[in-house]
This record gives sequence, C-alpha cells and structure tokens, in this order.
Amino acid sequence: MSKQVNVQSIDTLRQFRASLREYSDAVQDVLDCLQLESQRTVDWVQYDRAAYWRSAVREASDLLKQASTTLEMKQLVIANADRPACTEERKAVQNARRRMRYSEQQVDKIKKLIPALQHEADEFQGVLSKLAQLVESNLPTAMASLDRTIESLTKYTLLQQSSSTNHQIKSSTDLSESPPPDEPSNPNTTTAEPQS
Repeated sequence: MSKQVNVQSIDTLRQFRASLREYSDAVQDVLDCLQLESQRTVDWVQYDRAAYWRSAVREASDLLKQASTTLEMKQLVIANADRPACTEERKAVQNARRRMRYSEQQVDKIKKLIPALQHEADEFQGVLSKLAQLVESNLPTAMASLDRTIESLTKYTLLQQSSSTNHQIKSSTDLSESPPPDEPSNPNTTTAEPQS
C-alpha cells in the first residue's frame, strides 16, 4: 500500500539545518568562553588577590613600624612633664595595627578559599565538558540525519514530479489515440432482442 507524502518545503528543512549549525557554533563559543572565565577567576584569586594581600601585609607592617617609631620618638624627645598626649600618633599606630590584622586575615581567607574555589571550578569544568561532548556528538548526528532526510525528500519530490509528468504525457497520448465516443442512440429506434 503506497502513501503519498505532502512535502511543502524542503527549503525550510535546509534553513533549519543551517540554523542548527549556527546554534552548534554559538554553543561551542559560549562553552569555550565559560571555561576560560572560570579558569581566569581561579587564577585571579590564586595569583592576583593573593599577591595583593601579601603586599598589603608588607605595606601595613611598614606603616606600623613607621607609626610606632614616630610615636616613640615623640615620647622620647619631650620630657615626661611636658609630654603631649600624642593622640594622633597613637591613632596612627592603632590604624596601622588594624590594617595589618585585616590584611593578614585576607591572606588567611585566600589560602583557605583557593582549594575550595579550585574544587568548584573543576566541578564546573566537568559539567561544561559533558555539555561540550553532547554538542560535539549529538548536533552533528542530528545534522547528518537532517541531511539524509533532505536528500530523501528531494529524491521523492523529483520522483513524484517525473511520475506526474509521465502520467500527464500518457493521459494526453491516450486522449489523442482514443476512438470517438459512440453516437447517442435514436430514441425512436428499438433494438431487437434475441429470442430464445
């Protein structure tokens, strides 16, 4: 039993295949970008921020030494009875200590953060690589299937067109070769029926 397929537009399938190819390229670009960004984030924390806070500790240490020295010198220069309160110098020492403690805390936080961040980045990379495998294997398979479908439908429409053309040619040939239709019979004449 043969069934006919009503193929409206193979071009739509071709356009869909082209769009699928563009989608595949776009997804691959996004995956590459995400992988780079996740690694860049880890590198930024591990190298840039770690170096920044170590440098901040050194600067705070230098600032603390300088503030302590300034306070000691001010206290030594003036006799005990005439000694001013040295409030500005004491505040400078306290601020330098706070800054140094804060910078040291940041160094410790980064040391603790780096392994956790690296673990999360590795997990994320794993998910991205699974998605990349899907894109690399499933989308080309889908495009190949579309190619086969387009090819089959193209052959089918060509076959239908040639079959339709052959049928039209045969019909026109049959009409030209057919005998003229019988003349209508005269209602006044009767035909004799054979008697038995």
